[in-house]
Amino acid sequence: MIADAWKSAVKVQPDLIIYHPKAMAGPHIAQKLGIPRIMSVPLPIFTPSAEFPSMVFPNLKLGGWYNRLTYTLSVKLAWMQYRSTINTWRKEMLDLPPAPRSFKEMLLVDGQPTPTIYPSFAPSSVTSLFGDVAWLRSVSGPNLSRKRS
Repeated sequence: MIADAWKSAVKVQPDLIIYHPKAMAGPHIAQKLGIPRIMSVPLPIFTPSAEFPSMVFPNLKLGGWYNRLTYTLSVKLAWMQYRSTINTWRKEMLDLPPAPRSFKEMLLVDGQPTPTIYPSFAPSSVTSLFGDVAWLRSVSGPNLSRKRS
């Protein structure tokens, strides 16, 4: 899948990469092409929240510090699992050096937060869960609660 993503990017020459992190190729292709990237995920799986833990950890009632920590650990565990595969692909197909052990999906190469879109959350939900941060936005569809005539 990551090789196909690169072939598509070479063919299309995008100005921007919008990606889901499960595809794994987005940040690396954007780095190679020198273009911006935006992560788009339907669930808050990468953005730390003090309100609840990552869905891959138990919901222990230890407070906001624990909840935030679970997101950091989730991302680190996922990166550890795929780092070797991604780094081989970076070297062989992208002619990039290996991504550092400390690679963070939620940070750009320059250390700024990765712009993130949550397409299935109302803007008020995103703000209440994560605060009003410039790099995190919700894109909501039509107001489905509206009465139809």
